[in-house]
Amino acid sequence: MLRSPFVVFFVLWCSNSFGQSLNYKQKVWLGADSVQLDTLTLIQGSVQCTGFKEDQDFKVNYTNGYIRWIGENKPDSVWVYYRSLSLSFNKTYYRKNPQLEKIPYSEGQLGYVPSSKKTNSSKESELVTLGNLSRGIGFGNNQDVTVNSNLNLRINGVLGNDVEILAAISDENNPIQPEGN
Repeated sequence: MLRSPFVVFFVLWCSNSFGQSLNYKQKVWLGADSVQLDTLTLIQGSVQCTGFKEDQDFKVNYTNGYIRWIGENKPDSVWVYYRSLSLSFNKTYYRKNPQLEKIPYSEGQLGYVPSSKKTNSSKESELVTLGNLSRGIGFGNNQDVTVNSNLNLRINGVLGNDVEILAAISDENNPIQPEGN
């Protein structure tokens, strides 16, 4: 029976000490109309000035972290006690930059412009080569990784004196089917 209140007290004490708020004490010079206490969001009702009352002597903008003096007897400086969250509600947070989604796609955007025909630069041979080389990585749901590669190459032209070539080269495995199918 004695154990239950102790457990409740311990849980409440731990949740209070490891919260998401930060406690601050700061001496503020009131030379300007408004003073920024913190760039983070302040916790509602946590701002206290020694000897002064909120809404009578000063007003607080909790979202922006500003304090503005409205009282008649404005001191030169005052000690301010406040708590702030570890984030700002004014800042926009996102996982992916939305500006990257607005970039229109254009050919050659990644610096690669494929050409349809390539010829050999030597004067003796007139070869025309077409084809592609592709590589890919596959991830399975059992955390296995596979690397796939594919080569398709077509060559035609004249190599030299009366020597012509016509080739289709591929590294795909074509399965041999049994007869009758």
